[in-house]
Amino acid sequence: MVNSRDVYFDLNEYKLSAEARGVLDQMAQEMTEKPNSILEIIGQTDALGSTRHNFWLGERRAEEAKRYLRDKFGIPLNRLQSVSDGKAKAQELSAAQAETGNNKDRKVSLNLWQSAMPLPQKDSGQKEESDIS
Repeated sequence: MVNSRDVYFDLNEYKLSAEARGVLDQMAQEMTEKPNSILEIIGQTDALGSTRHNFWLGERRAEEAKRYLRDKFGIPLNRLQSVSDGKAKAQELSAAQAETGNNKDRKVSLNLWQSAMPLPQKDSGQKEESDIS
């Protein structure tokens, strides 16, 4: 792994804050400098809510980061891999502690990996995820 960073979210939110966009901007710059790098984007949640809801929320957080990097910087989707951990790895916290904003599990973990092999270029006929209806 070349670099690892986290961006944090408010309770039950998936929209990127200005601080989160700043971290993503830095990660995009690093990806530009390392053209064979791949970014793993892992959406996570706290222990509140159902497993189904938290999986959905973790997925939305990861997809929001992925969309931001694609739309603002043109980073191809084959270099952005997103997954949701939901609350699978969240520490068990009391509801009161989580609601005060002291929970650092409401995040997206960004792990930048350097590929030993050059990444394939996007085929001009290949459709982006957003092109498919």
